Amino acid sequence: AEVIQANWKVVAENFWECYHCAPTHPEFCGVMSYAHAQNNERLLADRLQFERDWEATTRQRGFKVGRVKLSERGLHQGGRVPIRPDFVTQSRDGQPLAPLLGNYTEYDGGITSFMHFPLIWYVVSNDHALLTRFTPVSPLRTELELTWLVREDAITGDDYDPDDVCWLWRVTAEQDKLICENNQLGILSSRYQPGPYATTESSVDDFVSWYLRELQTSTNSMRATN
Repeated sequence: AEVIQANWKVVAENFWECYHCAPTHPEFCGVMSYAHAQNNERLLADRLQFERDWEATTRQRGFKVGRVKLSERGLHQGGRVPIRPDFVTQSRDGQPLAPLLGNYTEYDGGITSFMHFPLIWYVVSNDHALLTRFTPVSPLRTELELTWLVREDAITGDDYDPDDVCWLWRVTAEQDKLICENNQLGILSSRYQPGPYATTESSVDDFVSWYLRELQTSTNSMRATN
């Protein structure tokens, strides 16, 4: 676990949007093709076509595609998206990292991402998974715990290299720690003024809307009890 010197909401918001990915995460952008796409119309068009082609092919192969959207009173959202052309998993070169998980008999080049409000986020490739937990420790300290999973019978050193499995999200988390702590310093500044979210930060907007509804529900419940 890693302690980030920032409020847990700052940390959670950072992990649930990719507006900052292009300038902050070169490794992540080198693996996930959508990270750059949102900042360029041509790249976005290429990405959308790639997703359509991938979904059609993946359905034909019998694998799941699509998304679960956040409902008005829901606690989760998620879906399956492709990585990038010729990448079968989230590795440096796109090549396999570990034995296939579950019932998979071949790679489909996609990941399953899942957000469970308010603290947990999952990313599952065909051959490994990442669990991310955010725990508030104090108003200005948040504990970040990353847990990587491979198939139960996989043997370290023979079937997978832990450093390779952890590479992408370890380096991404280190970069996020730095910008979260810098963001918190800016928020504490006497000159700080909040602003609107970018249109690409819709997942953060969903999270904040959910959070405000929960606060209102809790407030109304306390009033009713008193």
